[in-house]
Amino acid sequence: MKVKPECLLCLFERGFKAGMTFAKGDYEKQVELAKKLMIFLINEFNFNQVPSWIGSQREKIVQKVLGINDPYKDLKIASNELAKEIWNKIKNELDFEKKDYEKFRRIFICAAVANSVEWFISGYDFSVDNFKQDLETAESKIALDETLSLWNDIQNSKSVLYILDNAGEAVIDLDVAKYLKNFIKHLFIAARENPVLNDITFNEAIELGFGEIADEVIPVGWFIGVHLDKEDLNPRFREVFDKVDLVIAKGMGAYESLSEYKFDKPVYVILKVKCNPVAENLGVPKGHYVIKKL
Repeated sequence: MKVKPECLLCLFERGFKAGMTFAKGDYEKQVELAKKLMIFLINEFNFNQVPSWIGSQREKIVQKVLGINDPYKDLKIASNELAKEIWNKIKNELDFEKKDYEKFRRIFICAAVANSVEWFISGYDFSVDNFKQDLETAESKIALDETLSLWNDIQNSKSVLYILDNAGEAVIDLDVAKYLKNFIKHLFIAARENPVLNDITFNEAIELGFGEIADEVIPVGWFIGVHLDKEDLNPRFREVFDKVDLVIAKGMGAYESLSEYKFDKPVYVILKVKCNPVAENLGVPKGHYVIKKL
């Protein structure tokens, strides 16, 4: 998926809001960041760009100007704690022991709702109250539901690569990944190699417990989404991506990037649609959920 005109404003606004939040009160730092983001976007924004790739480069500017390697660290910790509190009240009702299609579908719908945990996207505000309600009533907002296709493909798969996205969301993904182990022999988990936005990093995925359930936890690379043709891609990730039978990738960045490629295996994206360009590209309403085979 390529950028739309609306992406230009969002790319700037998201970086600027990060500066306002993480350099609070330091007006000179905020203005310095704003100017550098403007210059970057003037030079680099064009209609051949993928939103998640240009957003990745923006985040490196944010980190450098603020002098903070992981600006979202405290927010990620808080997101994980919040998600645990809400999810622990809900997950016991799901009965993870059942292995039928209806239970499988319900659990993967929860995985889609988990992608709600996101910050600073233009025109999108994450709400704790809505998050709990959406987990309970999400079925009414599934706009693209290819869970049956996913179910069938998993029956024919021995190995799956599950690519994580945001903090908070990953708490729910941990139980989704555990459930997946009922159907496959080998499970690989992937997360960001270095901090970028509020995405879960490789080390944070290990801390959450993914290393205890996966054959291997693998760094993807230093970017948002999954960019298979970039130098930043971790070689081990590419090796596993190529050899597994099936790939599941979480988030809008995954859709924006992976939709640029053709695959000879089942590759699925699971996300909440949080912006108009992605909604238009998918042909679904903003605010709805998607489980889609690319």
